Amino acid sequence: MIVNIEGKSILTATMEERIWHRNYDPWVSKALNYPGIPVSKLLENTAEKYPKRDALIFIGERITYSKLLKLSNQFAHSLTDLGVKKGDRVALYLPNTPHIVIAYYGTLKAGAIVVNTNPLYTERELRYQLEDSGANTIVTLNLKRTLLNIISVIDKIRLKNIIIGSVDDFLPFPKNLIYSIIKRTEIGAIPSKGGYYRFTELIKRRSQSPEVNVDPEDIAVLQYTGGTTGISKGAALSHKNLLVNAYQVRSWIGEEGILDGKERILTVLPCFHVYAMTVCMNIGVMVGATLILLPRFNPDEVLRVVKKYRPTIFPGVPTIYTAIANHPDVKRYGMDSVKLCLSGGAPLPSTAASRVF
Repeated sequence: MIVNIEGKSILTATMEERIWHRNYDPWVSKALNYPGIPVSKLLENTAEKYPKRDALIFIGERITYSKLLKLSNQFAHSLTDLGVKKGDRVALYLPNTPHIVIAYYGTLKAGAIVVNTNPLYTERELRYQLEDSGANTIVTLNLKRTLLNIISVIDKIRLKNIIIGSVDDFLPFPKNLIYSIIKRTEIGAIPSKGGYYRFTELIKRRSQSPEVNVDPEDIAVLQYTGGTTGISKGAALSHKNLLVNAYQVRSWIGEEGILDGKERILTVLPCFHVYAMTVCMNIGVMVGATLILLPRFNPDEVLRVVKKYRPTIFPGVPTIYTAIANHPDVKRYGMDSVKLCLSGGAPLPSTAASRVF
């Protein structure tokens, strides 16, 4: 329910005793108070509290919380300028690059609904999800494997706006030049007509938050299921759903498990999946953590990043932890900076944890 305390809207849980409370660890609260705010407010609050702290690290490039807020505001304004209205669907067809974090919070700021879309989808899978969700805007990279899928389906569905970014948009010099040379065969040509827009051009808009009234009960995300037992379905998640989940996980970890403004989260799980969207992105932004973004899982690259940036939190799945545990040089790179792992998706073999830490 929603109550009003000192003029502030607060979402509060019932204190009634439940059977499952008996299995709670001592530090886990049986009931929590939740601020009645949209998810994008988490970014605003943290940018005000930790403006100069790194929000994102991506292949050497660092983006502070003040800059992330500015970029998200600019993206939100670009959506409204393109005719995107409150309640419209915006598909994020992206891997873990700064684009997905900027576009996620920018879309929510504009009052639109995020449709998380796997960048490995085939043309058929992409078309189904875009049609089913009713998305009129999509954000992706200029990689052939994603861009060509969009070009193939655009005449068959009602997409109006195609926003195209590039990995080198957020790479420091000279890595941006090196990337464009090494990956030139993987980069597709962006059509000059037909509703295509460059991401970097759009984020030159106004840097204030757009004036859109977003209620906690409004839908924030359409998260599609895996479709293992039938056709994939879009689960409608409200701002309240996402906010409550983030606060609950924070409580379950424990107040001493995550220190505000101190953590570095190794974000190799895909942010288009609900797991990483919550434990990496929403919780990370809520507590002012630094998200170390990796577009894909490669054991060698993960270990190099661990050694260089010393993450303190490492969310993963058993296959990731097992691959790291079986790496011949895991002890040489060292995982002692990691104080917390969150594993999901399947049972975690006890041998994996004991061999890594």
